[in-house]
Amino acid sequence: MTTEELRAAIEVSRAALIRAIQSLSERDFTAELAPSEPIVLVLAALAPAEREAVNRAREAVGAVPRLLSSERSSRTWPVPPQVIHDLAGARHETLSFLDSLDGGTFLSGAKQAALDALQDVSAREMAAAVRIEARPQSS
Repeated sequence: MTTEELRAAIEVSRAALIRAIQSLSERDFTAELAPSEPIVLVLAALAPAEREAVNRAREAVGAVPRLLSSERSSRTWPVPPQVIHDLAGARHETLSFLDSLDGGTFLSGAKQAALDALQDVSAREMAAAVRIEARPQSS
């Protein structure tokens, strides 16, 4: 996969995710996709996973990974605006890293290893979008 192909994949998956959540009400965010798996927690898991992927990609090209924030308390639920903001921040980090890949010179195979580390980002996001869209509608 090339940098351009990865950019296209993450743009498609983000657009699908936005379509899936754009009509959710505040109550819908707490609806469960599976037992003990509310939509807001599914969404909240995406940004940390994306940041972890970016860190693996940074390591692949010999860059210093960023310190990741500690996990949230299991007693508190994130609120939808914070989750959406976190998703935007993680995507900014991903795109900034991809920009650095486009302009950098790396050891043979390092750039591809970095891109490989990021491939799951779009798949994870698309899977969440599909699950959210397929959820039973509340009455």
